[in-house]
Amino acid sequence: MASQATIPQPDLGAQQPAPGRRTDWFSNRRNLFIRQAMEEFLRTSRLLQDILERRAALLQQPTASDQDQPHLEKLWRLLTDLMGGETMPGPLWRLKDLCHHIWPRELPGEIQGRLFDWLTGSCFHEAMKLKENIYLLRGYAGSSPTAAGDGWEASAAQEMLEAVRRDACRELERLSETLGRAALVLRRMLPTLADNGLVPRLLLEEEAQVTELWNEPLDSIWADMYDDRPETGFCAAGASYLSGHWFHRALAAYRRALAVNPRCHEAIARSSQLQRIVEEHGALLGN
Repeated sequence: MASQATIPQPDLGAQQPAPGRRTDWFSNRRNLFIRQAMEEFLRTSRLLQDILERRAALLQQPTASDQDQPHLEKLWRLLTDLMGGETMPGPLWRLKDLCHHIWPRELPGEIQGRLFDWLTGSCFHEAMKLKENIYLLRGYAGSSPTAAGDGWEASAAQEMLEAVRRDACRELERLSETLGRAALVLRRMLPTLADNGLVPRLLLEEEAQVTELWNEPLDSIWADMYDDRPETGFCAAGASYLSGHWFHRALAAYRRALAVNPRCHEAIARSSQLQRIVEEHGALLGN
């Protein structure tokens, strides 16, 4: 993944303005919150993919040996990275909280955003249940009565562990399915976010994952967002970089726009301007 230009992160735990001023305070930062929510969604998707690649550990039958333990420990660490905790929330926890702030349930309208909020909240609670069952499997499978031999106790413990494992498998499948639905909703929401310059900038920075997530190239996504003019997406990303004085990155974005449409007036003008800036001051810019 390419290095990214630094984006200031809004602090949901910081002191909030007086109730009468909250609307203005939040609306002035809403684009940044949306961009951060999308970034957390991409992080969540990457971690879930790592978890799904290790689902074989859940499909195996419980044993008294230690063969399952390394796989379960890895699943536990990945789920811990995904969820985090109250004092240090992980990407899925942050995503849930951000969505609640961006698309509060008490406000009407924005059905796509509210559905995205609902789906990400469902993912969070499904992941919590999955993590609890992984905790049981990693903590008790090796020390349960099944390890002590035969008998009623061993049989009962075996049945309990098998039930926990089946629950974990179902929870993982539901988590994957729900996150997939959230990805579809987010993709359908993108045209409504076209005016948020931080969104095309993020899509460009995460192009490889974005292409894999939605199984379509960035040009196609931007054609949908910008009325069949994909070069506009590159220009929007370039303008966002330019506003932050990231001149090299802005120039690269405008060049991508020209590769799509050599007649794009904005890309022609900006590329020429930025090329002169980079040539004259490149050593000082360092970006």
